[in-house]
Amino acid sequence: MSENSFPTGMVWDIFKTILSVPHRSGKEHQLASVLADMARAKGLEVKFDSYGNLRIDRKAAPGFEELPAVIMQGHLDMVCEKAEGVEFDFDRDPIKAVVKDGFIYASGTTLGADNGIGAAMALSVLFDPEYQGRAVSGLFTLEEETGLVGAGKLTRDMLEGKYLLNLDCGKEGSFCIGCAGGARLEADFDIPYVPVPEGYSVDISVSGLPGGHSGECINKKHGNALVILSKMLEASGVDVSDICCKNADNVIPSAARAQVVSSEPPEVLANLFCTMVEEFKKELASGINIEVNVTEVSGSETVWESSWRKAVISAMANVPNGVLEFAPEFNVPRTSSNFASAVVEKGMLKLRFSQRSLENALRAEATELIGGAFSALGANVSVSSEYSGWKPVADAHVNSVAGEVWEKLFGNKPVFKVIHAGLEAGIISKINPELELISFGPDMFAIHSSNEHLSIGSTDRIYRFLLEFIKTL
Repeated sequence: MSENSFPTGMVWDIFKTILSVPHRSGKEHQLASVLADMARAKGLEVKFDSYGNLRIDRKAAPGFEELPAVIMQGHLDMVCEKAEGVEFDFDRDPIKAVVKDGFIYASGTTLGADNGIGAAMALSVLFDPEYQGRAVSGLFTLEEETGLVGAGKLTRDMLEGKYLLNLDCGKEGSFCIGCAGGARLEADFDIPYVPVPEGYSVDISVSGLPGGHSGECINKKHGNALVILSKMLEASGVDVSDICCKNADNVIPSAARAQVVSSEPPEVLANLFCTMVEEFKKELASGINIEVNVTEVSGSETVWESSWRKAVISAMANVPNGVLEFAPEFNVPRTSSNFASAVVEKGMLKLRFSQRSLENALRAEATELIGGAFSALGANVSVSSEYSGWKPVADAHVNSVAGEVWEKLFGNKPVFKVIHAGLEAGIISKINPELELISFGPDMFAIHSSNEHLSIGSTDRIYRFLLEFIKTL
């Protein structure tokens, strides 16, 4: 193989097939059908559930019937992003792979190695003509990238087995043994408006914060621009006519703005906020800056009624946010909340939050606490996108075997970690609590972006580990 030619072998042949079939979230059924036909052609048992999740079973070889069965699990959908100026139709066009310096990229789009390479490795085990061992299954779920949807539709009969290997944790030599569950909280208010009082119409913006993923970065002291802005509005007592901070619920706000009416001139507000910024920065990680701009603008015709505004802004400024409890035994947050979004649309103030926890009861408690605070002020509060956490069992048999096999193959000890983010394994562990689960995968970089790339060498090593792991369990 030349340095920049596509690698060979069954894993890579199957991955190339996956790249050739469009499979954005919600439109993976064609790919599922292609893989099912490939499995039937090899005499394997194929089963679809009512939602379209796919399970492929390979019976144990003679003499291995008594060994507990292994499920290899991954998702079939991909995030679809493309670089500016790239012409590409994710509903029609195959992904164009480019090999460079030991990595596989796509040509200006996401590659979909998350989680196409996991599916390719599982299918390679199932299709391997030389495999002799225990019963193995491949479980391929839908719409993981849009909220773990397919996994949430699974039933117990799709999860029969002893061990489940989730192939969707992309860092070589690192095994995930637990994850947080989560939920999305929405609080919607009808805004009571009154005429604008006399004063200065001012635009206030907070920016320059790093933001980040609300699971991975919530404990990194990045700050939350929406919380900072809310505290500034509370401290200044200004009348508010508009607020805008729009993010996905799993994104920490890096910028936020509001339009207000102030009895004090803009420079007085700027001085107050400058003093507050110096205090905020003491709570942030070193080197993080907060940019605040106060600009006089043309005014609006109405503002929020004073007593209602004071109560709601105070709740926004003081809502529990960030790490609510830390789990020192796993060196990750146990429970957190992210104040993600505040926008005004059609006379309504819409607030969005997300909570996460390693323990479902603690997550539900945090959601109820925050929702209750806004409900008491008259908000219509709803909770959606709830998913279970995966409580780690540090001394599980599957973990000890993984460590032994990795050290035997590669001569170093792997890392076992718990992540403060969602994995399908969390939902699966609730549907079948008897399963022993572990998650791993090869090195991938810049996932969910047009620069996504996959390490060829790492993939080959992880597949080698996968085969030995199944054999040794």
